[in-house]
Amino acid sequence: MSIDIQQKIKINQTLIITPQLQQAIKILQLSKIELENFLEEQLIKNPILEEKDEFHEEKEFSEEENFVTSFERYREEKDIYADLKKDTKKDKEFSYSKNFDLSSQPKFNYEEIAREQVRLKDHILEQLCFLSLTPREKKHLTFLIYSLDDFGFIKNLDEIFNESGYEKEEMQKALFYLKQLDPPGVGASCLEESLLLQLEAKDQKTILLETLIKNHLEDLAKKNYSAICKLLNIPFSTLQKSLEILTGLNSYPAQNFNQEITEYITPDIYLTQNGQNWIISLEKIRHGNLGINSYYANLVSNSKGKKNDKQFLKGKIKEAKWLIHSLEQREKTILRVVNSILEKQISFFNDGKKYLKPMILKEIAEATGLHESTISRITNNKYIQTKHGLFELRSFFNSSLNSSRGSPVSSSVVKLLLSQMIKEEDKTKPLSDTKIQEKLKEKGIDIARRTVTKYREQLGFLSSSRRIRYH
Repeated sequence: MSIDIQQKIKINQTLIITPQLQQAIKILQLSKIELENFLEEQLIKNPILEEKDEFHEEKEFSEEENFVTSFERYREEKDIYADLKKDTKKDKEFSYSKNFDLSSQPKFNYEEIAREQVRLKDHILEQLCFLSLTPREKKHLTFLIYSLDDFGFIKNLDEIFNESGYEKEEMQKALFYLKQLDPPGVGASCLEESLLLQLEAKDQKTILLETLIKNHLEDLAKKNYSAICKLLNIPFSTLQKSLEILTGLNSYPAQNFNQEITEYITPDIYLTQNGQNWIISLEKIRHGNLGINSYYANLVSNSKGKKNDKQFLKGKIKEAKWLIHSLEQREKTILRVVNSILEKQISFFNDGKKYLKPMILKEIAEATGLHESTISRITNNKYIQTKHGLFELRSFFNSSLNSSRGSPVSSSVVKLLLSQMIKEEDKTKPLSDTKIQEKLKEKGIDIARRTVTKYREQLGFLSSSRRIRYH
């Protein structure tokens, strides 16, 4: 068998996604906050782009100003653009207008207060100034504070002591001080020690509570109360008093402290009703009103200047136009998809969650004439504010279950019914998954027990044996 190299001509068709198309697809699936950050980057990168607003005024330049000088000014402006952007934005926000409208002025964001919650380590460090410690002791204690994990525990003590480079006795003394600080239980090596420290801080520590924490936490978690009472030879009323104290403790020291900044959801779409008419409106996007800078655009048609510089600006103009077009298409596509969802789920928007119908991406794709992948991108990370609350667009797409009463039932509706049943159940005799299945069948919903179990777990409810409460 001989092996040789041959040249062949072959014709085939391939789909090539241009950078412009890739950008359009990316813009389509970005959330409001992500899009705002993206546009801010584009304003810095592309000198042709500029924000248009009602206070915008075009600058006039003399014809004698030559192209080379203009382009040098652009290079200087580009370098300082990012630094001045914040100040410029503030100036624009407070620009004067004869037709003064309070709604157009910047509003105070009260959510920023909630975002700035105190972190655990900062809270503990603030307490050091109230302790009578030497500078060396403060160093030891500070080292331990920064060794706390996200839950407020200090594990692998020997490793931490070795890494510190200080004497073990000094670090043990610092650990003792740390355990006296707020929140109670901080610096513990495990859950059991943390709970005991919290009891000591509240002066509630008893022999029974200590025994329960050291030897019966697993049984308490499983609510095997009868077994605990039998082992300790105590009546349930005595155990119940201890349980009331234990439920008042934190499962970990950092429970009430923010370890990460909470991200708040901002609606992308608003759905309001005016009489019999529904109004769909998009949330205004920061940097969303873009235009072409006429000054730099005019420079391209100027006969003066270097060829390479003109080519550069032409490329930037093309990028800017495509970006503006992509933004316009994004708005039109969102409105088109939301309008179709509104038509399909009109019962939900009128009467609430119980009337949510089964719906899949294919239905909206066929109704709008768009591809399913486009519908998926549009509905991803986008939220709509309705009179029934805030919902992700994706939440309107759900599977269906067979019903003996005619039309299929949405899985979201079944989950809502299941949740209501568990919340309204007798806590001393909680409903088993089989009992919930029977109750749903009485309502005409054909559902398997394993599906009930799956939905219950998705909703975060424990099994009936772990939901039971004793009086």
